Amino acid sequence: GTVRQILVREGDPVREGQTLARVEPDVNQAKTLSAVKSEVTLSEINLQKAKKDLESNQMLFEEGYLAEQQMRDLKQRHDAATEAFNKASVEYRIVVDSGIPLDQNISTGQSVNVDSPMDGFVIKRNVEIGQTVMSGISSFNEGTPVFTVADLSSMLIKASINEVEIGRVNISQPVQVTVDAFPYRRFGGKVTHISPAARLK
Repeated sequence: GTVRQILVREGDPVREGQTLARVEPDVNQAKTLSAVKSEVTLSEINLQKAKKDLESNQMLFEEGYLAEQQMRDLKQRHDAATEAFNKASVEYRIVVDSGIPLDQNISTGQSVNVDSPMDGFVIKRNVEIGQTVMSGISSFNEGTPVFTVADLSSMLIKASINEVEIGRVNISQPVQVTVDAFPYRRFGGKVTHISPAARLK
């Protein structure tokens, strides 16, 4: 869809579930969502009809007025309708669980919220208003990243160590980190992982 609203800026603190942006579905997505919704209704109607046909003909079969082959066909039709309904219900649930409401009229003017998956800070905004984004749910790739949210209370630093020194580094060893932006401050931490494979630089 198309990004219609951006509600936060880079550097803003956000909470889990907070709406960061609103996306308006494009025509193709609206058609797909409408098809998912109608498929559940149609498959439910077919299942109810197959169930009624099976129940109404069961008595005829037991009294000998219906051939065994006809009864098998009715059961097969009922099983196929049940499977189609279950498949449509699963697709419907996947869409709803992804945050897209299907309990209201679907149109291209309907907004879909992009919510923060965690508490943290917005450290990067990858889109602008009017830009088209793609969902990772309905495509084979990861979709379009809209924001990057990070927990700045716990930072992970990946450092390259010379092979001459790596033998003296141990797990849980305390470390002090300095950065050019704060030349007189030292940040404490500890070694949490040592890669088993070296990288040539």
